[in-house]
Amino acid sequence: MKDDNIVSMQSIMEQCRIFAESDEGQLPSLWRTVVSRIKSTAETSERDDLIDKRIPLGERLASNTRVLDLKNGVLIIESDHPGWIQYLKFYQNFIIKGLKLENPDLKINSLAFRLKGKEEKEMDVYEQALKKARAEMEERFRKNEEEARKFFGE
Repeated sequence: MKDDNIVSMQSIMEQCRIFAESDEGQLPSLWRTVVSRIKSTAETSERDDLIDKRIPLGERLASNTRVLDLKNGVLIIESDHPGWIQYLKFYQNFIIKGLKLENPDLKINSLAFRLKGKEEKEMDVYEQALKKARAEMEERFRKNEEEARKFFGE
C-alpha cells in the first residue's frame, strides 16, 4: 500500500475547518438562522384563540429545507414537500434581505427550488430560474420602453 494515498486525520479536520469558515460552509447555517425568523400571523397575534401552539413556521421551514448550491446569485434550495416551497416563495424577499444583512458579501439575487427526490439536476434548476428571471427582465424592459415612448411622444 502506498503512503501517499493516506490522508491524516489532522488534514481532514483542517479541511473541515476551512470549509466551515468559508462562505459556502456558512451558508446553510445562515439559511437556518434567517428562515427561522419567519413568523406567521397566528404566531404574532394578540388573541389567545388565534395563537398557533405548534412549532413556529420559520423553524418548520428551516428543518424541511436545505441549501444545495449558490450559482451566479441564485441560491438553490431543496425541500421535502411542495407546500414548503410555496411558503418560501411567499417569503422570498424577506429571506434574501435577511441573508444579505447577515452576510453582505453574499451575492444572492434570487432563490430557485427543487423538490427532494426529483431527478432534476441542480443545473436544470438553475437554468429554469435563469430563464424565468430573464423573461421577467425582458417584460420590465418592454414596459419601460413603452412608457418612454409615451413620455417622449414617439
